[in-house]
Amino acid sequence: MTLKNKIILFIGGGFEQLEVIKNAKKYSKKIIVTNPEPNPEIKKYTTHIEILDPLNISKGEKIFKKYKPNAIVTDACDYSNYLKNYLCTKYNLPCEGLKQAALSCNKFLVREICREKLILQPKYELCSSVNDLNLFLEKTQLPLIVKPIDNRGSIGVNIIRNKKELNRKFFHTLTHSASRQIIAEAYIEGKHVTVDGIFDNKGNFFNLAIAEKKVEIIDDHPVITEVNYPTSTIENSLKKELEQINYQIVESLNFNKGLTHTEFIIDKRKRIFLVETTNRGGGVLTSSVILKKLTALNISDFLIKNALGLRQNLVIKKNSYFIRLKFLKFKSGKIKKIIQETKAKNLLNFRINLKPGKIISPAKSGDKRHGFIIFFEKNLKKLDQSQNKILKKIKIVYEK
Repeated sequence: MTLKNKIILFIGGGFEQLEVIKNAKKYSKKIIVTNPEPNPEIKKYTTHIEILDPLNISKGEKIFKKYKPNAIVTDACDYSNYLKNYLCTKYNLPCEGLKQAALSCNKFLVREICREKLILQPKYELCSSVNDLNLFLEKTQLPLIVKPIDNRGSIGVNIIRNKKELNRKFFHTLTHSASRQIIAEAYIEGKHVTVDGIFDNKGNFFNLAIAEKKVEIIDDHPVITEVNYPTSTIENSLKKELEQINYQIVESLNFNKGLTHTEFIIDKRKRIFLVETTNRGGGVLTSSVILKKLTALNISDFLIKNALGLRQNLVIKKNSYFIRLKFLKFKSGKIKKIIQETKAKNLLNFRINLKPGKIISPAKSGDKRHGFIIFFEKNLKKLDQSQNKILKKIKIVYEK
């Protein structure tokens, strides 16, 4: 079978996967895409679209048997990544591995393995009941942070500052956990950073970039508001330590293929705490847009070639750009009109997740954010200036 006749299945067809799906036409005439809901943006890049919640493994398997794909590709979603690895492992297609995908969906298992390897982490406890949470509080102190063990984008994450909140916030977090378990952790104040990595065909691992995040606490929900690549406020010795710890983490978890995305907090004593890690690329176009610009690596091609089992040589060229992912934040109200004149040459991507007639509310998790812009410059001063220029051209007209 020639390359163009091979069938590629994408699990996940939202805006985060769009850049990868666009690239697939170079490799195949038949591209199948699944998504939990219809998405008109992807229609012209696909031959067939199927509605699929990636948590529905049995339906995913029926779709696999219907089309008999030669490769399965996912990006930026742990649930899609797990379904891909389930199907690829069962039907002998290239993938990162079912165990690695399971770890990416379970923050507690990651913590347990990394604890055995003496990787610094916040105090933590798996909690299946409010009583479990109370018992953990006896071993530590407030504030705590509670998270679903298997979700992303700060969905369901709560900070608990007093005991009266335990019951309410436990159940709120639990509703966002597919496995119906949460992890409670000591709340660490500090600088939020991420480290993105990649494996070549021989299993050699490379740290690609270190980013720094700004996090806003909205009604005790931590929400990322800005991500800056590369970090400019961390000294070189700490960067080297971050990279070394990241090597240790991926080795401990036996990651050996694909992409990795790891989050850390650096406290005021310059201690580096692992927050979480996953054997996939970061969300909101981190891999397909941001890392591509920073490293000159076409990550979309990388993911597709990996899925097809094609050999590829990684040539990493670290470009001297500063890139910012800025999440948009608008005041509350009912939208009458959206004005967006965003045509700047240094704008890599932008999105507004709002429509006229809708009511804007504060974004209390990543999936509720109002939109974003991704742009680059040669220095930080120009980056701030560009942000101001771009944001001036995005306006919401509200109904009175």
